[in-house]
Amino acid sequence: MLFGFTAAKAQLITPNQTADSDLVFVTAQIEPQFPGGPTAWGLFLKDYKLKQVIAPSSNAATLTFVVDSHGYVSKVNIENANLIDKGLLNNTEAMAKKLPQWKSAVQNGYNITFRVRKYIALL
Repeated sequence: MLFGFTAAKAQLITPNQTADSDLVFVTAQIEPQFPGGPTAWGLFLKDYKLKQVIAPSSNAATLTFVVDSHGYVSKVNIENANLIDKGLLNNTEAMAKKLPQWKSAVQNGYNITFRVRKYIALL
């Protein structure tokens, strides 16, 4: 595990509300995006000999992190760090330390804080 992570709270906001900074969403109309989109995300992972996979498995790291309403990444965690190959763990940790600012998630026209979950495997 890189950093601790607290449980996420999900709440739907309406146009009459604003997203509180302590709320962390797990669903949104528009999820956070890596700068440059999915192709750039794939190239970023490739720099660390990694790729994204669709579903969890014993050969994939479960990476979670929070993207705040300004796109900053925090609360990075590898949930299954003690269950995965050391090479995968080391590469995922190195990549996670270099995560750039993302395009934030949007709900009802408001930028929100969002918990991202990605499944990462070795190339």
